[in-house]
Amino acid sequence: MLTVFNQSLWGDEGFSAILSMKSVKDIVSIVAHDTSPPLFNLSEHFWFKMFGTGEVAVRALVFIYFLIAVFFTYKIGKHLWNKKVGLIAAVLTLLNTFLFVYGFEGRMYSLLLATVTASFYFFIKKGWVGYVVTTTLALYSHHFAIFAVFVQGLWFLKEFFWGKKQDAISILKSFIVIVVLYSPWLIPLYKQTGMVAGGFWLAKPNLKDL
Repeated sequence: MLTVFNQSLWGDEGFSAILSMKSVKDIVSIVAHDTSPPLFNLSEHFWFKMFGTGEVAVRALVFIYFLIAVFFTYKIGKHLWNKKVGLIAAVLTLLNTFLFVYGFEGRMYSLLLATVTASFYFFIKKGWVGYVVTTTLALYSHHFAIFAVFVQGLWFLKEFFWGKKQDAISILKSFIVIVVLYSPWLIPLYKQTGMVAGGFWLAKPNLKDL
C-alpha cells in the first residue's frame, strides 16, 4: 500500500526537484514564468548541494519545514496560554492528517506553513524584526501567504481605531518594510496572475462545468 513514507515523486514534485537542480539564475527565471514564488526551489537547490537529489532528501527537507511549523504552533500556544496548551496544539498539528500528508510532499506547502506560523508567532509576540523576516519569507514561498497578511491587517485596523496606537504604528512600519522587501517580485507576480487568469493551469469554469 502506498503511503507518504514509500510513494515515489509525482509530477509536480518531480518538476520542483528538476528545477531546483538548476542554477539560481535559471530557477528565478523559470519560476517567474510559473505560478509561484521562488523561495522553495532556492532552498531545495542548496539542500541538494549538501544532501543529494534523492527522494529521501526531497521529503526530508519538507518534513523539516513541517516540524518548524509544529514548533511555532507550540510557541504560539505557550505564549497565549501555557506550555500544556502549546504542547497539545503542537501534537494536534503534527497528527493532523491534511498537514501530515503535505509534510512529505516535495513542494512549497510545508514551507508556506512554517513561515506563516512563524509570522503569526512574531506578530502576536510583537517581535517586529522576526515578523518582517518570516512574513517576507512566507510571501516568497506561496502567494496564499497574502491571506495571512490580510488577517494581520484586520488586527492592525482594530489596534488603530480601538486599541493601542503604538502597536498599530509598529505594524504599519513592518508592513512598509515587507512591501519594500517583496517589491522585486511584484512584476513577476503581475505576469503570473495574468497567466492564471488566462487559463494557464485550469480553464475558466463555465455553466457546463458547474
